[in-house]
Amino acid sequence: MNRTSLLVLAVAFLGVIGASAAESTEVPNSISPDGRFTARTEPSDDVADGRDDLLLYQKEPDAVFARLPIAGYASYPQDAEPANLPILWSPGSKHFALMISTTKRTSQLKLFSVDQGVSEVKTPDLTDYALKNLRKDSIFRWCRETPIEWIDPRRLRVKVTGDCSSAPDVKRYSGEVSLSILDGEIVQTVLLTTHNEG
Repeated sequence: MNRTSLLVLAVAFLGVIGASAAESTEVPNSISPDGRFTARTEPSDDVADGRDDLLLYQKEPDAVFARLPIAGYASYPQDAEPANLPILWSPGSKHFALMISTTKRTSQLKLFSVDQGVSEVKTPDLTDYALKNLRKDSIFRWCRETPIEWIDPRRLRVKVTGDCSSAPDVKRYSGEVSLSILDGEIVQTVLLTTHNEG
């Protein structure tokens, strides 16, 4: 193989490496309280999928600890911003909560447990819970389930917001719920309020 061919191969190889690095996005404020983990988004191994994965990195040894698919509109690197993909760690670094965009206007809470690996913790559908409390059937355009804070290592406070149709008006709703991680149930609800949009 001549020198020109080697140079072309080297440039092509470096270009692939550079492109891969550019597609990876560090998730801000994602370091766990114990300092063991950090996160970033990266394209899925399945190129046809078109979605990104959330990679949880373990600092010692420096390796990928878990790869979690994130669906819908959270799959774009620009969504790895605090407002769009916040990671909220529990005080003991045993759990973390995510708000994942499922469409352009909706987001859903995802809760994970960290032990020998990462597993999803089943939680109630908080948007459905809010709508039932408001005696509405469905959202109108948007809804968000935003993790706010860990009350303690086993209880998470979440803000639920969105809008629902109430002919002839569209009403916005807002409230807070506390989740128990032990049994995956809502243990407390702060009053859900509504007001007309516009």
